[in-house]
Amino acid sequence: MPQASEPHDAVGGSTRIERLTESRQLTEPKPRSNITIEGFDTQNRWRRSVGELSTAFGKELKSLKVLMVEDNSGMRLLLRTMLHTFGITDILQARDGTAGIAELRSHEVDLILTDWEMEPMNGRDFITRIRAAGNEPVCFTPIIVLTGYASRGLLTEAFEIGATHLLVKPVTPASLLSRIQWVLNDDRQFERAGDVYRQPMLIHEREGLGRKRKAGQATWSLE
Repeated sequence: MPQASEPHDAVGGSTRIERLTESRQLTEPKPRSNITIEGFDTQNRWRRSVGELSTAFGKELKSLKVLMVEDNSGMRLLLRTMLHTFGITDILQARDGTAGIAELRSHEVDLILTDWEMEPMNGRDFITRIRAAGNEPVCFTPIIVLTGYASRGLLTEAFEIGATHLLVKPVTPASLLSRIQWVLNDDRQFERAGDVYRQPMLIHEREGLGRKRKAGQATWSLE
């Protein structure tokens, strides 16, 4: 796979983050027969368990159904325009995490793009709700976090609660496309840790002048 280089999209504008990794003991989930997101119950079409891949893994770019959760209408329009240029036309929109949960009550999506700072429900709470055990198969949806400021603390927190990838604003077509393609190649399996599902945290490595994050056989630059 080719490498994507984004020199103006460094996390926090620096290269201080050396390595974030975590290993977790797998536990068997209790069998579930429905999806329950804030009182939403509907018959599940299939059952999933520990060891499941994300809902976007291996899919064609143009076939993706995407949910955008962003409180800025101009940013929603920009993201929608970019997605259309990639050939993605099945797009849902929500103003904040609460509205995003409402969309997930009635729609199955392959990928979620969410802002971090929103009201009344921010990106952190939104991701936490989605990754909760009992929300199968919604909890296996990959989530790309959009933020205007990515400190080391935010990066760590976002991945710990279940974010799949992170994209620092301003968003460009190249940076967004590289993140989505990265997700399509991400073969990490979801693990249940207590009452939540997460994928093993990514390893940050120095390779040459840039920092890389690996998904399966694909390697993409954060910078």
